[in-house]
Amino acid sequence: MMTTDMLTSPRVVGEKAQAQLKNFGFVLRFLGQPAEIPARQLVKMMASQHREFVEYRVFKPWSPLFGLLRVAWENLTHTGLRPEFELKFEEAYRPEHVK
Repeated sequence: MMTTDMLTSPRVVGEKAQAQLKNFGFVLRFLGQPAEIPARQLVKMMASQHREFVEYRVFKPWSPLFGLLRVAWENLTHTGLRPEFELKFEEAYRPEHVK
């Protein structure tokens, strides 16, 4: 998961969605990575490919485990970057005839 503007500044509508996204920063930290890393991997893979079509999956089955280990190590050593994000809250739409 690349930390793009879409992920670092999501729009949250309603109180229920706000409660569901209380751990968003942690999930973004252990699953997200700067766009430069997957881009570098993609360029490296494309340089060695000779087929016309190649499916490249950045997210592997072990990615969450390695992400958790990385976050634990960063917490232990007080290193690593924490992605900055801003949740934009909006009230849920309520029709005028419903109170």
